[in-house]
Amino acid sequence: YRSEALRAEWGAAPGAPVLICVGRLAAEKNLDTVIEAFAAVQQMDPRARCVLVGDGPLRESLAGRVPGLILAGQRKGEDLARHYASGDLFVFASLTETWGNVTGEAMASGLPVIATRHAGIADVVKDDERGLLCEEHDIEAMATNMVRMIDSPQKARAMGLAGRAYVEQHHRVEVQVANLQQILERAAKR
Repeated sequence: YRSEALRAEWGAAPGAPVLICVGRLAAEKNLDTVIEAFAAVQQMDPRARCVLVGDGPLRESLAGRVPGLILAGQRKGEDLARHYASGDLFVFASLTETWGNVTGEAMASGLPVIATRHAGIADVVKDDERGLLCEEHDIEAMATNMVRMIDSPQKARAMGLAGRAYVEQHHRVEVQVANLQQILERAAKR
């Protein structure tokens, strides 16, 4: 579903790196870390774009903050899938997620994940296998991880494929239902 037309709407030239971040535009999502890290990347490669998909109370304050920052608004269904598929990397710095559905969605879309090592995110995004992790609020490390993935497209692709395989194996509905059934059966035996 990668859309070159959508990338062109974002002002992304052919070959330009596009980072995607999906979620509510709110303080608990720690968007400052993502945006400040992206600003460092943008200084190195002005063609780079960072697309924030979602809406929330910070939308107005984020608009125009950094060149190349695109506010795509809230998206659903096929349109959301097209946004994921049209990016090159998924970036996520939320401090409140236990797992983060958007992380799984990004991995299912084949995107390598750059995220903060927080709660369940670190369990899903195995560092240096399905993505790259950094500590909370570590803007320099997040920017470094962004650059590592941009400069190593083969490694980024391999991480994206590993993430997709992980989600397909561990997070299919059938697997989740079977896991829940086992938990309920154990509880009933007690």
